[in-house]
Amino acid sequence: MAYSRNKILLYGGAGIAIATLLCIFCLPVKTEIHVDPSVTLQTIPGYGIQTVMISEEQTTLRHLNLSLSDFEVKATEGKWTSLDVATPVSFNLLRDPETSITADVSNLVPGSYTVVRAQILGGLEYTNATLINGDVVSVDVPSSKVEFATRAFEVDEGTASLILVLRPGSRQLTTHILPHYHISTGTTKIEVARAGGFGIYLLASDELIISDLEIIVYNQTSHEIQLTDAGVEKIAGLQVPLNGTGFAINVEGEEIYRGAFWSPLSSLPYHGFVIQTPPTNTAITIEAGYPASQFQGEDTRNNRMIFEYLDAVGKLTD
Repeated sequence: MAYSRNKILLYGGAGIAIATLLCIFCLPVKTEIHVDPSVTLQTIPGYGIQTVMISEEQTTLRHLNLSLSDFEVKATEGKWTSLDVATPVSFNLLRDPETSITADVSNLVPGSYTVVRAQILGGLEYTNATLINGDVVSVDVPSSKVEFATRAFEVDEGTASLILVLRPGSRQLTTHILPHYHISTGTTKIEVARAGGFGIYLLASDELIISDLEIIVYNQTSHEIQLTDAGVEKIAGLQVPLNGTGFAINVEGEEIYRGAFWSPLSSLPYHGFVIQTPPTNTAITIEAGYPASQFQGEDTRNNRMIFEYLDAVGKLTD
């Protein structure tokens, strides 16, 4: 679901106005009563959340820990349906690059789903904020569920489970300084996409070795893939013989091309695509031929489906 910039600004403006009114008309002056920092969350449908923080002294948030439960999903044309997710799901909105959720979807009707939403749990033990000075404060959470910016995904006949990935998107922050209080308002986009759209699988066992969950960024020019620590461990843990171990690269369940993991100790040539192991620092590269002079055939690495998918999830670069 798209969320226009005008609507975002409208919500932000409303939040600022409410916070300002609270400060002017409701809050005591600093000389009378001490007011502890407070953080309030407001929903922005189809986009994410707005935060409003009021404090006597200027401060910033170091962590914003959310606990999410009661996940639901909505089809293109249909009603909300519950997702069977082991909850609560913990998510540090300011620190975690992403978090994954495994959902039982055996109860869903096959088709396209376009919106995911969840409830933010209240209470200090579930949802809290850490200030820059280390103080942990409670957070006032919205009573309505948060609708995330969802990338539409398909549920096929017979699909029992799938992995959804939550990741923070763009953020905007504004600070207003009043005589006795500071008001900080911010909007954070929370994106949801189905994981497993891109995958590198072992041919022999069909084991998924690298998915987009383990990818930080894919360079479409050099075909270098920067990996997360988990991705580096997976590649480093492969036992690759001198004649290589076959892999296949799939997008949305469709095989795009094949290649082989290859040891740099090998003197054997290879005419297809290779990924040398172990990884160099935190990256692997899909190379054409080992050595390059031995490559034969069409270079299928520049595939539209691969690039479109990785671009849609924010992991493609030039």
